[in-house]
Amino acid sequence: MIVKKSRVESYSSLATLASCCCKYDLAYNHRLEAPGLNLAMHNGSAMHAAMRSLYTGGFDASKLRLATDSLVAEWGDVKAPLGDKKAHLTRDFATRRLEIYVAERVAAPTILETGTVLDDFVEKMHVFEWSVGGNIVKLRGIPDLVISHEGKTLVVDDKFPTSEWITDHYWLRFGLGFQLRLYAALVEQVAGLKVDGGLINAVCCNAKGCDPPEAWKKRQSKPSGIKTVSFTREQVEEAHEW
Repeated sequence: MIVKKSRVESYSSLATLASCCCKYDLAYNHRLEAPGLNLAMHNGSAMHAAMRSLYTGGFDASKLRLATDSLVAEWGDVKAPLGDKKAHLTRDFATRRLEIYVAERVAAPTILETGTVLDDFVEKMHVFEWSVGGNIVKLRGIPDLVISHEGKTLVVDDKFPTSEWITDHYWLRFGLGFQLRLYAALVEQVAGLKVDGGLINAVCCNAKGCDPPEAWKKRQSKPSGIKTVSFTREQVEEAHEW
């Protein structure tokens, strides 16, 4: 399996390499992708587009229409294949889920809504260098968001689980993981900023994700939530290589 030094890698390609060398080889060396539509990934792409519109320049509920338009444009005419296990993921579902999310954050703002969004990183592709197995590779990527809060710089990783609940158990898997490490390295190299930590912003997109507030009161799960991930300086410095 060959990793071409001349190629500019992405978050997705390195994540694929980390999980399975064969999948990486097929997808990025031979350009062979698994057949069929991945509705969960498509829903995530549409929700990411909405989040960028919603938070650029700072969170503002009046941007809901703009965010909805971004979601709809990204979603396109895609429909779930017959019998798909995640057939609840439709454009209408995602649009309604976005409306509920905005209402949630208006009612109970988090530091994601009260912090200052660094717009230099919104929708802008950046290329930086990362050490992989002792080799320097060029990596391109766009952080979901970067915010400043109380003098600290935080990188944000949005999650849109389509088959899970956002419970205490769900949060256990998240620490200084692959995605946040890449975001931290990118921000520090490109902007020269000191990254102090990260935020996991999770939005429940399972089949019950659009349920009314009274239904959530009976569950241990929340419709959305934030987890703060603290970094030590050593961890951030280690994040510049893999």
